[in-house]
Amino acid sequence: MTPLMRAIERDCTDLARALIKHGASLDTRRDGNGPTALHVAVEMMNEEIVALLLEKGADRWHEIPPDGLTPLLLAASVGYKPVLQIFVPNETDVDAQNEAGRTALMVAAEKGNLEAVKWLLERGAYPRAYDDDGWSALHNAAYVGNASLVRVLLDAGAVPWAMTKQGGTPFPIACGSLALEAARELLKPQPNEDDSRLPPRQWRPSEHEVANALRYCLEPPPYEDWREFPTKASEDRIRQLREAAPSRPALLRLLIDKCGARVTDEIQQVARLLREPEIDEILAAARRAQDGLEPPGVPA
Repeated sequence: MTPLMRAIERDCTDLARALIKHGASLDTRRDGNGPTALHVAVEMMNEEIVALLLEKGADRWHEIPPDGLTPLLLAASVGYKPVLQIFVPNETDVDAQNEAGRTALMVAAEKGNLEAVKWLLERGAYPRAYDDDGWSALHNAAYVGNASLVRVLLDAGAVPWAMTKQGGTPFPIACGSLALEAARELLKPQPNEDDSRLPPRQWRPSEHEVANALRYCLEPPPYEDWREFPTKASEDRIRQLREAAPSRPALLRLLIDKCGARVTDEIQQVARLLREPEIDEILAAARRAQDGLEPPGVPA
């Protein structure tokens, strides 16, 4: 770590300003390919030093592993608007992509930063942009299970039928995150983009998407693998899924009653791994209804 980085990290703004004035290296990278002073200033939410470093020509495009975060994308991840304002003074900068095609809007959605997402959209961020894997901000919002983010992005023009390169749409992704309210938002009618005078467009996931959604919401997460190789992301994911687990029965009812999900022997076998009697009963009742043994509907 350079003296400049240490001064910024310790919130010694006067010292950092003096070091910059006297020619401190601006773009030295911690540990060879790690963050620069500009990354540190963004993470510390020090808009004065961020502005000064940019004014002095600091590298604004260096990406730090493992997520390829440029200083702009890190600002979106932190979600601090005064720093974002420095990087995005006008609409021409708002959709800048890193080498993997990710934009600030995608990163802000991935981190669940609702206010940052709104701010970026107000400045013209394109809600349908996608990265090299075909993931958009809406896919990220569905993954983190944030219904408010999903709604804001849909209202801004994101589409629920957008597919990743693996063919995934936001709806099965939301179901895999046990995000009941996000899934409901994705099923709501969307404004007709061709003519606002026409009725809202009613989108419904395909049979294949519904089948995937059903499987994703029933498959036990690989907790043991995550514990063996723990990361901040895996810890956050474990916490997210455990907090959302009580919504699984209602999500199953949504998939079965509203989306026509079909229950197979394989699905019932997958569900048994959860060891949740309520889930087994919901699936058993749906299976009996499919086979014509009782009226449609699942237990309340």
